[in-house]
Amino acid sequence: MAEDTAFDVAEVQALRQEITTRVTLSSTLVALELATVGTGVTLLDRSTHVLAGLAMLSSFLWLLWIDHSLQVLKIAAYLAVDLGSRMSEHTGRAVLGWEGFLRRLNSGGQESAQALYRGSPPSGTKIVRALPVDWYSPLLFGVAPPLLLTLYVVANVRSQPTALVWLSCGVGVLLWSYTISRFIDFAHNKGVIDRAIVTAGVLGTAAEDPSTADTTS
Repeated sequence: MAEDTAFDVAEVQALRQEITTRVTLSSTLVALELATVGTGVTLLDRSTHVLAGLAMLSSFLWLLWIDHSLQVLKIAAYLAVDLGSRMSEHTGRAVLGWEGFLRRLNSGGQESAQALYRGSPPSGTKIVRALPVDWYSPLLFGVAPPLLLTLYVVANVRSQPTALVWLSCGVGVLLWSYTISRFIDFAHNKGVIDRAIVTAGVLGTAAEDPSTADTTS
């Protein structure tokens, strides 16, 4: 059993390191997105066709961000739902409860109060749910492509727009629309995974403190 626990601990450390690496890469993608928008504004009067290319690049950066963020969620789900439960059985107590606790705390309202007070919060205790930090980046990624394409069209209105201009706009819009659909799927999957992590955390806590067993209802 000691060897199994040591193996699980090593796996936790490796997965935590992968999460850190992917979060760092996601932050780098956000920085590249900001640079893309800044470059587009700077080159507005020099090479308007670059704007269309930057709009497409922005959508690709968003797709990469979605992929890294989804992988982080999957790792977090594995840690909380699978590995955490297995380690709890080995040790005889709830472990790796951070993922579930964080999501319960961020959910706001009564559920956040129950997370803080182990199921018996004082009357009127609650936390106001704020916009999750991981939604600020999608706002940036989602606005940038149509903004750059709009600047591209405006820059070419002064002259007679060519077929290349309209073709570039069409490709940019199609790529952006596809990315939007991928983000909608990501948001749905995030909700499902978050709920599963919360449930796993509540069940783990209830095993130690039966008074918290009804917090998922």
